Amino acid sequence: MRIITINYSTCRRCGACVKVCGPGAIAKIDDDVGVVDSNLCYGCMECIKVCPTGSIKIQNI
Repeated sequence: MRIITINYSTCRRCGACVKVCGPGAIAKIDDDVGVVDSNLCYGCMECIKVCPTGSIKIQNI
């Protein structure tokens, strides 16, 4: 299992992570990124690659 965390103090809410997340583990609601379903994450790390502020971390547990 993986846990996705977003550092909201550095996140610019640009939505780049939402666009590249194939399984929909990160979602944007009402112009705010922050709905995360770690159960859907399969660990491709594309969200980390596109995040301009490095605000996303994925931890394997």
